[in-house]
Amino acid sequence: MKYELKTALIILSLFFLSQVIGLFVIGQNIKVSGVESLTPSENTIDALYVLPFSIVIITVVFLILYKLKLDKFLIIWYSLAFITCVSVTLASFINEIYALIIAVVLLVIRFDAKDDNIFHNMTELLVYAGLSVLLLPSLGMESMIILLILISAYDVFAVNFSKHMIVLAKTQLSLNIFSGFKVKVNNNIAALGGGDVVLPLILAGIMLRDVSPLSAILVVYGSFLGLLVLILTGDENKVYPAMPYITAGCILGLIINSFL
Repeated sequence: MKYELKTALIILSLFFLSQVIGLFVIGQNIKVSGVESLTPSENTIDALYVLPFSIVIITVVFLILYKLKLDKFLIIWYSLAFITCVSVTLASFINEIYALIIAVVLLVIRFDAKDDNIFHNMTELLVYAGLSVLLLPSLGMESMIILLILISAYDVFAVNFSKHMIVLAKTQLSLNIFSGFKVKVNNNIAALGGGDVVLPLILAGIMLRDVSPLSAILVVYGSFLGLLVLILTGDENKVYPAMPYITAGCILGLIINSFL
């Protein structure tokens, strides 16, 4: 088993909660602004052609800045992304100015309480919901499935071969700008990366937008099952790419939905 029972339950609960909150926020945006606001238009550039390259470029730039010891630039970069995503989530329910102010306050508290993993994880829940709302208008179901498969392959390469994903995670943790859930286990940290959380959420959001609430729920349960399999079968002393498991679970959810 990858983690002890308590840690596994926390990671799984946070993952599931992130999907539920994310779908609720997406649903709220559809309710207020209409489904068209989150649907790709004819003039929209499909994120399938942009995201894979963007992920590689961002990773390379991040590692270069870290090697050059330009930590302040990394922190500013992270802060802007955090404020943007959290603001989008909160603005789904309150005034945009208030949402921005609260997002800034949460960021300040997060840096001040750098050892408070509970606060870190609670604010991460707001990040993924906002990011999914930002990316939904540029993705369709077919594009998202292809993207999940591509990123799963990249995840395997980045974790098992180049190892740069591990370096990236350790760098973020050392600077207190980790994008993902983290749970303290003795003197170590059990972590689940942000991409592992937001990508299945985006697919679930697409299903909610284009198909039905049930199809979205099946994707959520499928991705949850994929993560569960990884935790149950993984070795506690090894680092695993989570996306192949989560993507397989998402596809299983889609297959089940096709028979309903």
